[in-house]
Amino acid sequence: MRAVLTASGRREYRELDTRSQVLAEGLIAPLRPGQRQRLAEALTTADRLLSAAAVTVVQVDPLDEEAIASLKRYFDELDERFDTGFDAGDSITADADGYRPPNGAFILGRHGDEAVACGAVHRFAHDVAEIKRMWVSSDWRRVGLGRRVLEHLEHEGRSLGCTMVRLDTNSVLTEAIAIYRSAGYLPIERYNDNPFARCWFEKQL
Repeated sequence: MRAVLTASGRREYRELDTRSQVLAEGLIAPLRPGQRQRLAEALTTADRLLSAAAVTVVQVDPLDEEAIASLKRYFDELDERFDTGFDAGDSITADADGYRPPNGAFILGRHGDEAVACGAVHRFAHDVAEIKRMWVSSDWRRVGLGRRVLEHLEHEGRSLGCTMVRLDTNSVLTEAIAIYRSAGYLPIERYNDNPFARCWFEKQL
């Protein structure tokens, strides 16, 4: 049941809001402009981290409506950032079976009703998993969400019975490369024929 304020309740709410605003302004009054700027940035960061903590990571079918929408946003970003552009072709449907149990998994990061991240993993060889389609919305980067998605995909790789995980990426995706390196991935020689890949990594699970 939704609570509805009475007229007197609304007046009291406005009064409390005004008092809070005055109190906040009084608290920061002694701060220099530079200090106020740092405080504002810190509060913004705190708000983003709290929002990121509320993101749930769930497994979905790779042809789920949200999964397809997330992949299209991911592919649009690749097409914009790659010097040669990016053509996904029919990969969304063609690769779907590989990202379903028992061969793999497709995951989404959701904040409320919004999908803000995705990723997939599949069995590449007998004991080797491969991570694909890892993407985080640009509005949700630098708050640890990419690392959470990566760790979840690694967990799914272990669930497949794999002891090694590999992935490829393009050199312009510097944010992704930084996450992989910080998570213990080591550069290796080319292991596939992906025409858009420029860097290849692997990690023992």
